[in-house]
Amino acid sequence: MLYELFTWLLVSYSCAGLIALIAAPIVGRIPTVSGKTPILVKLHLYQSAEQLEAVVRRLHFASRKNGTPVRILLADHGSTDDTPAIIKILERNKLLFTTEESASAPAYVLDLRDPSTSES
Repeated sequence: MLYELFTWLLVSYSCAGLIALIAAPIVGRIPTVSGKTPILVKLHLYQSAEQLEAVVRRLHFASRKNGTPVRILLADHGSTDDTPAIIKILERNKLLFTTEESASAPAYVLDLRDPSTSES
């Protein structure tokens, strides 16, 4: 009886893993937001390495949850920490949309500049 239970659990877990493996590329291709006007968010950065990735991921999560696309523009005011490296990683993973074509649209502005540091 214990052997049958173990076999059943193992087969169930394997089937669930196989379904998830097959569904992942399909779900990734389904557009979650389409036909809606994107919300433009401008981020002002200076020494913002600690918060940048979390803020961008939260914006994308809220975008998918609400069904409204988001476009993110960055203004880095000369960061000397890891902010430029994090920006490159986020751009490579297609989490930032830094095109200037929508720069004239109304936008929300988030200031992530670290107040404990002074700009030079």
